[in-house]
Amino acid sequence: MHVLRATGSGDLPPLVVVHGLGSSAADYAWAFGDFRMSCQAIVLPDLYGHGSSATPAAHTASLRESQLAALAELIPERAILLGNSLGGVVVTQLYPRVRDRVAAMVLVSPGGAPMSDGELSSFLEGFEMADSAAARRFVGRFLGRPALWARPYAWGVRHRMMRPYIRSLVESIRPEDLLTAPEVAALDCPVLLYWGSEDRVIPDAARAWWIQNLPQATVMTPERYGHAPFLDDPHGFATSVIAYLRSVLPGPRA
Repeated sequence: MHVLRATGSGDLPPLVVVHGLGSSAADYAWAFGDFRMSCQAIVLPDLYGHGSSATPAAHTASLRESQLAALAELIPERAILLGNSLGGVVVTQLYPRVRDRVAAMVLVSPGGAPMSDGELSSFLEGFEMADSAAARRFVGRFLGRPALWARPYAWGVRHRMMRPYIRSLVESIRPEDLLTAPEVAALDCPVLLYWGSEDRVIPDAARAWWIQNLPQATVMTPERYGHAPFLDDPHGFATSVIAYLRSVLPGPRA
């Protein structure tokens, strides 16, 4: 598993960031500079088949377990977990293994809400990138505001989503692989559920499910932010998240 690490200059616990489907740690690294000034360190792993991590032949249940075990080894003694989209699913599944080391969690437009076969099939169709136009439509649903770099970004998204392992991962997802209410209810640390109002990737019903099954969470639904708010406005996203973390983690513990 490939991991990017950066030493920070702040007093908040290290921040472990898990990226979304088809993305990589390098995609997130540039947008998390503000966190380095508030946290002791930043840790950004590449999930298997993403970025510079090993690429398996296909996604399997045993591979998922191996990935969770590898991620658990990366978690410092006291850490903040942040997961976006697929990363939100991963950190939720990871939590029981590292519960005693997690100071807080930040879930950014997390996936994993239960769906029927039909709902899941329709949802996954949105990740089909048959041509450049489909990729541009996806990025249009992804971003919360217009961006000059959206067109070249769409090219990169399509290139990654067409990788054989990513296709096998998408095609392998079944309703039984999604999260359950008890898994979400088990998140008993401070949790921030950050969901941009312009996110058109995850269905509204999924967002409602998360809010219903995570009543202990602080919920933020800022306007003009999309599925990955740190791309829309890195500084604004960091400022609001860091303010939340300081409100629940007022200072380093002895």
